Amino acid sequence: WNIACYGDGVDTTAVTIDGWVTDDDNYLRIYTPWQPLETRIRQRHEGVWDQSKYCLVTTRRLYGSIYVQDEYVHIEGLQIDNDYQGETGNNSTIVCNRKGLKVSGCILRRTGKSPGSGVDIDAVPSGSTVDIWNNIIYGFSVAGIYYDYGGNNYTFSICNNTIVDITQRGIHIRDSSNGDVTLYLRNNLVFNTGTQDYNINTFSNRDYDCNLGEDPPILGDANYVQVSVEGTDLFLDYDNDDFHIKSTSEAKDAGVDLSSDPDRPFSDDVDGDTRSGDWDIGADQACTSIYRSVGPGNTLPLATGAGNDLTIYGS
Repeated sequence: WNIACYGDGVDTTAVTIDGWVTDDDNYLRIYTPWQPLETRIRQRHEGVWDQSKYCLVTTRRLYGSIYVQDEYVHIEGLQIDNDYQGETGNNSTIVCNRKGLKVSGCILRRTGKSPGSGVDIDAVPSGSTVDIWNNIIYGFSVAGIYYDYGGNNYTFSICNNTIVDITQRGIHIRDSSNGDVTLYLRNNLVFNTGTQDYNINTFSNRDYDCNLGEDPPILGDANYVQVSVEGTDLFLDYDNDDFHIKSTSEAKDAGVDLSSDPDRPFSDDVDGDTRSGDWDIGADQACTSIYRSVGPGNTLPLATGAGNDLTIYGS
């Protein structure tokens, strides 16, 4: 199943996903078209909130902007904002209590007032898998990604997310029974949290690698990057919620390559650009700077028009 979302106006109706027949080989995919073979005009954001692209802005008090009650749902490339202004409720953007959830390439934010999380994984059944990658999540009060429940045989893969400006915790993955949980936690960038960047159990089945935060390293992450910098040092325009990373950021070239990962491989970033060379931490793969070596102080074109051949000699 495929449901395409188009940026022909702000969608303000909260969504409950219920009643679809799905399985591990037949997902319900809710996505924004962006590739040339899909659409003439790109419908997906390019890593920063863009009202001209598809966006869902809701004021639902409970159950989040999207409430997932079906198994095997993939939410891909959406902009979602919960703007409920009441003091009590759940200002989450995605709430799910079913197995097989995938969230990728999304921008999730909270502009409302009540507590909430970007992705709130609530009492999913035993045997569940949850995959969350390449998302930009900011402005929430409880957590960027939240799970706190007892059960057995869960697998969570949380990779290359950028989580910023969270009142409490960046990534909160706790299991009250400390049961049979496998957690892949790789290449995540968490910045400016009020309580804790990573609040996670010490699960026996874990793969933590190349995460970045301001807190001390996570137990088990030998390549953790601890930073003590300003947001303007990490991001292109932190003050205006542009969380593309700078080429001089400590997240640059500090990640682990997951393109050949045996379990959950991917090779793109939140913009849909291909990751190449050394991977960056977070949702964005920074562009490589190209420098002009001729007339570096000149702000005008070196030549215009046709027939302007330029020969550069050097030794």
